[in-house]
Amino acid sequence: MADSEQAAEKSSSLVVIGWMFLLFDALLVFFLPAAVRRGHPAGFEIAVAVLGVLGVVLLITGFRGRRKSR
Repeated sequence: MADSEQAAEKSSSLVVIGWMFLLFDALLVFFLPAAVRRGHPAGFEIAVAVLGVLGVVLLITGFRGRRKSR
């Protein structure tokens, strides 16, 4: 019983971290036009892509873990 509760809590933590990555990703997208004007968009584009992919992977992993723990 405790093991399934621990797995559910770990999965919920992964989901929260995934949402935080996506929120930070949205913040970077907000500042992307300023980076383009300054002539340095590549760093922002790479960071947006990495954070977006990582956030989605963490969300999927967390939701799958939640479903397994039930």
